[in-house]
Amino acid sequence: MWKIKYNFLLALVLFLCVACSDDEDSVTFGGNSDIPQNEVGAEYGLGLNLSGSFNSELGEVYNTNSAVVAHENGITTVRTNVGFTGSAFLRLDTILGTYQLSLGEKLIWMEKMRQRYGFTIDTLDKENQSVTVDVRAKITDQGIANYVNGTNDLFTLVKYSSKVGDKYEYTTSDGVKYTRTVVAKDEVESYQLIFWKIKVMTIEETFDDPLIEKITYLANHKYGLVNATVTMKTGETVEIAITPWANV
Repeated sequence: MWKIKYNFLLALVLFLCVACSDDEDSVTFGGNSDIPQNEVGAEYGLGLNLSGSFNSELGEVYNTNSAVVAHENGITTVRTNVGFTGSAFLRLDTILGTYQLSLGEKLIWMEKMRQRYGFTIDTLDKENQSVTVDVRAKITDQGIANYVNGTNDLFTLVKYSSKVGDKYEYTTSDGVKYTRTVVAKDEVESYQLIFWKIKVMTIEETFDDPLIEKITYLANHKYGLVNATVTMKTGETVEIAITPWANV
């Protein structure tokens, strides 16, 4: 039972910031996709912050890597692997609020996620398990739109020319509506990326979910998606800081 619950948590953390819809959205931006972070082999640094403590401080994430494995016809595939030690389980269970779910409810969520995202889990060593997933996206100098795994549907995450108040909306085949709203756009540099301060756009995503209150994305016209923070209904947060090493 412990291993089933633990695998569920690993998968949920990794995919919280990936869109999940089956309804096509018009992508209104074009732009150049021949940019450094799209080149095959380009690496992305990932930092996982669990309600105020990054993995480097907790010692709970033993291996995190993300790199471009394909770039064809303007579409980039990023392969991400996140591994956790066993000590992460109790902390994640509390932060995500999954401790309130029955084992049956967790299994239902796990299966839905597996079908939707096509992830794989290495469970040979229960103290050092890992989750791997490929994420496909259109990434240009004008915006980002991501594909839903297993479909040909493309959805706008950010369009850099958007104004505060602009929305991107879509609805799943089972009737769940997702709304991404531009809630802020910097006039001065506010976000710390390694040694530099950069301007970012803030996009909030809301949808009907028993665990998640909202997801907040930060994006920059040069560096792309640099941060995603999931706010749970418990008030806890899961933050993923992203560094496009090829572009810094």
